[in-house]
Amino acid sequence: MSVHELQASPSVELGTLKAAIFDVDGVLLASPHEHAWREALSGFTDPNLFTTEMYQAHVAGKPRLVGARAALEALGVPDAVGLAISYAERKQKWLDYLIQAGGVAAFPDALHFVQGSLDRTGTDSL
Repeated sequence: MSVHELQASPSVELGTLKAAIFDVDGVLLASPHEHAWREALSGFTDPNLFTTEMYQAHVAGKPRLVGARAALEALGVPDAVGLAISYAERKQKWLDYLIQAGGVAAFPDALHFVQGSLDRTGTDSL
């Protein structure tokens, strides 16, 4: 519906936005990003070197290519800059595979939060 349609239609009632979640990955859903980054290292270096601590320090929360380069550099992979795109693409393929295999789960506290929000509004939307 356009702004003009809203203005022309007196029967349209605008609601008040109660809440919005713009990023569900890592907020509502535990997705297998760390696992995908680790698996994608095969052929670049030993995937076992990619620890949770290393992921948190160098990759988590960064744009994909920045994280790829940072991980390769942290692991001492020669030509990390030149290999970052390939590594990031491989990681995305692994992520897609893991998601298709059911590797995503909702955080229990996030489900509780969302369900509580729905119960309070009495609707199916926040």
